[in-house]
Amino acid sequence: MSHLDLQWGDHLLQFVSARSQAHLLLCPGLIVPLTGSKDLLALRETSDPPQQEVIKEEIQLPFSLKQFGARIHEALQTSSAAVHQIAWAAHQEARAPNPNSPPVCAPRDLVWVKRHDPGTLEPQWEGPFQVILSTPTAVKAWGKKRWIHRTHIKKAGRKQNQ
Repeated sequence: MSHLDLQWGDHLLQFVSARSQAHLLLCPGLIVPLTGSKDLLALRETSDPPQQEVIKEEIQLPFSLKQFGARIHEALQTSSAAVHQIAWAAHQEARAPNPNSPPVCAPRDLVWVKRHDPGTLEPQWEGPFQVILSTPTAVKAWGKKRWIHRTHIKKAGRKQNQ
């Protein structure tokens, strides 16, 4: 029995399009007629469906899986968008500035300022510095040219020269 008995002329276009989407191809039996293996050719001698129907099913399987995967992807995307909206709303609510919140430090308080590039065996914090001006998010310290964000300061009350 030769490969011509399979009438590949009828299925060549479908086969080429299926081969161009090899990442979707899950059926290794589709390649068997091209390699000359007798596993798929033996189907014609049994009571199983004809080889042309088997090959058509194997060619069309990736397309049906692709449609199924597209529906799953769409459902996951809509649920992911809903979860993202809920999480974003909660995040924005938590990050909203509170106008009644007191400043981090009051003027005349002493604060430690975090060093950006501490060298080897150098302390991570420098100071203490006296606060001149303060806002809810930053302070202006005596001896520092720039405003310092609240995440880079600690109130001095004990020795924190770590």
